[in-house]
Amino acid sequence: MRLVAKVRIAWVGVVLGLWAVAVVVAFGALWRYGNTPGEQDVLPAGWVAPGALGLADDRPTLVLFAHPRCPCTRATMTALERLQRDVPGGFAARVVFYEPEGADASWRETDLWARAGKLVDCRVVADPGSEIAASVGALVSGHVVLFDGDGAAQFCGGLTSSRGHEGDSVGFLAVRAILRDLEPVSREAKVYGCSIKGSNCSVTCDDARG
Repeated sequence: MRLVAKVRIAWVGVVLGLWAVAVVVAFGALWRYGNTPGEQDVLPAGWVAPGALGLADDRPTLVLFAHPRCPCTRATMTALERLQRDVPGGFAARVVFYEPEGADASWRETDLWARAGKLVDCRVVADPGSEIAASVGALVSGHVVLFDGDGAAQFCGGLTSSRGHEGDSVGFLAVRAILRDLEPVSREAKVYGCSIKGSNCSVTCDDARG
């Protein structure tokens, strides 16, 4: 009986050890995923904003390119809302949402569309096929470009420090500094999110946030 008990205890130890290793590996993979930035292209020199964006000429305009079903982008939307509180009336906002070709009205029934519609001095623009985003080099949901009143880009990149993470980041602090007429530490930052044209945003982002 004692031998049987010892064998059982040994097997329990092995199982628990394997389970612990699996948990560590899984959390490690999620951490790497959440902290790996997406791809970014460079804003073409001389890029001209489409008329649909209607950039303001009397103050800066912050343009956010996003996938409306990407939970990671909620943190970016929170950052944008915070910028409007920190620098009230200091900039206009434009949110450009990707839409598949031929999408019906239900595509816009998301919390991100609703939040964008409540932003101050904000125009929400549908971007079928991601044509506008691609022309700017925005490949990842959460990519922002800050233009000055003359239409020149002053910042390109993301406002979060990882996928779905709220709080200060290099991008957020840089944009806020520019809006306050201060010199930013950087005029670009990594973007953390899913592909704007990705079809599985809700799955990958939820997994990354754990």
